[in-house]
Amino acid sequence: MEPTKSKRPWYLTALLALMGIWYLFGLILINIVPPEFFGFAMPKWYVLASSVVFILGIIGIVCIFKWRKVGLYLLGGAMAVSIFFDYSAIPQTIAGVIFTLLPIALIYFSMRPVWSRFK
Repeated sequence: MEPTKSKRPWYLTALLALMGIWYLFGLILINIVPPEFFGFAMPKWYVLASSVVFILGIIGIVCIFKWRKVGLYLLGGAMAVSIFFDYSAIPQTIAGVIFTLLPIALIYFSMRPVWSRFK
């Protein structure tokens, strides 16, 4: 007998795909565009730290695609580290925190209906 495959909700798949594209775009942008382009000098360690956070985020998204709960925890940890580095290097407003935490909240609420299927 063939095992039945779990079906992921379309909104979770769409959200993960959009976040994967966003993280990939951010990784490319932070490494290609000169730091002075944004109007302020970013420290060199910020570019490296942001690259690591983007890579961890992409790994977290792939883990969620593979039905692993650890992907959500990895993605949440990467976003928490991202908030810390953002405030250490570049003074931001509260909007930066909201736009960093909003995607993880959306993913969590999209995963809740099928949480029992995740390993």
